[in-house]
Amino acid sequence: MTALLALDRLTRRFGGVTAVNSVSMNVQRGEIRGLIGPNGAGKTTTLNLISGLTAPTSGRMTLLEQDVTGEPAHRLAERGIRRTFQNLKLFTELTVLQNVMIGLHTNGKSGVFEAILATGKQRREEKMMHRDSLAALETVGLVDQAGRPASALAYGHRRLLEIARAIVARPTLLLLDEPAAGLNPAEAEALVALIRRINAQRVTMVLVEHHMDVIMAACSRITVLNYGQKLAEGTPAEIRANESVIEAYLGRAGFEERIVAYA
Repeated sequence: MTALLALDRLTRRFGGVTAVNSVSMNVQRGEIRGLIGPNGAGKTTTLNLISGLTAPTSGRMTLLEQDVTGEPAHRLAERGIRRTFQNLKLFTELTVLQNVMIGLHTNGKSGVFEAILATGKQRREEKMMHRDSLAALETVGLVDQAGRPASALAYGHRRLLEIARAIVARPTLLLLDEPAAGLNPAEAEALVALIRRINAQRVTMVLVEHHMDVIMAACSRITVLNYGQKLAEGTPAEIRANESVIEAYLGRAGFEERIVAYA
């Protein structure tokens, strides 16, 4: 089966530090791929490489069999790669709805001329953006908060808002960077259900997360990084039983205590 996303010996060096070291990974269409590892393993740097925020030092990346190595973030967004961030990047002075509509900026076809004159084309486009943004808010359960300023949302709802902004453009590949950070167990369980709903809409996903309960419940396959290198890859059951992974997480007890099985 041809991979939707393929990383081939992708490497990123920062001076004398190799943050990602010859990582290869194939993500199939429709998959939810977990990307885990101890702190400093290179997970977020890998997402930055995939999303175009950081260019690789060496290696190759293909999306739908097209070489996209080193393409900038806005080009990869146009190709259907969208993401969230570990540190929330919301416009708190704007409304919830306006924050989501920003996620459609690469989809707009109207130019400056149409915007200034408020042409029919521009008005139709604005109406579609409004409709699609409300639909994204409905998906994450925030449609009733659309008119509120983003600054008024609780922390867990801010996480959901960033996901809504990422999915509004109907991405081909969605990258989630620690979406469960700061969530309580009930919110984390609801997040797993949301991830599954988004995936059911034919969105392939790569999920970076420290919450092993979320990873084990949501992902079909998991890639483990350690010191910038791929340590292991497999199903949740295979990863849970992998001795190298257990050792990387500072012992069996330290790894097991992160895992809570969902009913």
